[in-house]
Amino acid sequence: MVVQAFLYGGEVWGCIIPLNTWNALEKIQTMFLRRQLGAKSTTSYWVMLLETSFRSIEILALQRVYGCIKKIKNMSNNRLPHLTWVVG
Repeated sequence: MVVQAFLYGGEVWGCIIPLNTWNALEKIQTMFLRRQLGAKSTTSYWVMLLETSFRSIEILALQRVYGCIKKIKNMSNNRLPHLTWVVG
């Protein structure tokens, strides 16, 4: 549920968010994973992601952006999102 709240509207802002914001989001995800797993503070964030088969919030957001772009490119030529993609 936390990830869905973080990624709300990610298709729009996912590709323009600054690195320090990604770091802040991943810090929250790290704290959540540590509590759920009972892991020590020295446990690597990436190890916890591998252990749980989760993906980082940044990767999930960029996947949404890519999926949205792919969907827009495949729309018919008379749809407004497709037209703005072609013109932009």
